[in-house]
Amino acid sequence: MLKDRARELCESNEMLETSHLQLLQSEKMASIEQLAAGVAHEINNPLGFVLSNLGSLELYVKSSLRCCLPTRYWKRHSLSRLRPCVKYTA
Repeated sequence: MLKDRARELCESNEMLETSHLQLLQSEKMASIEQLAAGVAHEINNPLGFVLSNLGSLELYVKSSLRCCLPTRYWKRHSLSRLRPCVKYTA
C-alpha cells in the first residue's frame, strides 16, 4: 500500500514536470511570436510610409521641375516613365 502510494506520487510528479516543461515551451514560443510580430511591424511601418507617399513625391518633383525647367523639357521627359521602376507591395 505504501509502495503504491509512492508510485502514484512519482507518476504525478513526472506528469507535473512534463506539464511544466510544456508550459515553459509554449511561453517561449509566444515570446518569439511576439518578437517576430514586433520586428515585422517595425519594418512595415517605414516601408508603408514611403510607399504611401510616392505619389505626393512625384507631384512635388513635377511641380519643382515645372518651376525650374523650360516647358518643352518637362513635357517631353515625363516622370511617368519612372513609375514602372518602383515595385509596390501590398
